[in-house]
Amino acid sequence: MNVYLVQLQNFDIDVGCVSRPVIPRRAFPKPQNKIQKRAIAREERDRILPEEENAECFLCYSMLWENGA
Repeated sequence: MNVYLVQLQNFDIDVGCVSRPVIPRRAFPKPQNKIQKRAIAREERDRILPEEENAECFLCYSMLWENGA
């Protein structure tokens, strides 16, 4: 949400809608990730791949696993 407010304020300044920033840059709170990101575990992978019926998806999942994506 903060990213969009900063972008909107910068756009307004560039277009000339406002002559100076409404909120100073340092006053914006830093964005925080609320979603915890993690890779799947080997047990999860071993459970997902045998159930995949689409060969193309199976190969894609296998390639992503090998690449570490």
